[in-house]
Amino acid sequence: MSLIDNMAENEKLLNELYDIYKKNFREHQNLWGRLAQEEQKHAEWLYQLAKEDDKSSLIAERRFSGKLIAEFNELIRNEIEKCIAGKVDSTIALKTALKIEETMLEKRFFCVLKSDQSKLSDTLMDLEYDTREHFEMLKKALEEDKWSKWVSG
Repeated sequence: MSLIDNMAENEKLLNELYDIYKKNFREHQNLWGRLAQEEQKHAEWLYQLAKEDDKSSLIAERRFSGKLIAEFNELIRNEIEKCIAGKVDSTIALKTALKIEETMLEKRFFCVLKSDQSKLSDTLMDLEYDTREHFEMLKKALEEDKWSKWVSG
């Protein structure tokens, strides 16, 4: 599996996780629905790029391996299983999603490939932008969640 395929799989798993959160946590249903939809879009972008890639135009960063993304994918699968098993509440879901998005930014997931193709470069920049936006949305939702629990508590 190529690095782009692994990245697409990551986005697909995030779509699945956020969709489960949407079904389980009605208080943030709109947020989870939007995130799930955007992660699906990201997966489609990456799968399309993987199909179009001629392999000669990509240079993978040495600091980053497909193994790291595969391990990250496994972490997301574990979170999906926990949620299905009922071991996650709304606050934990927000914290988990925030940490996932933050990790993707900190590890610079979308800076792992360099290309002379503008379409790939533009797509990776769009993915990073959306991930930053997801991080901010989740951070705000978590702050509001804490505030509402404090007020009602």
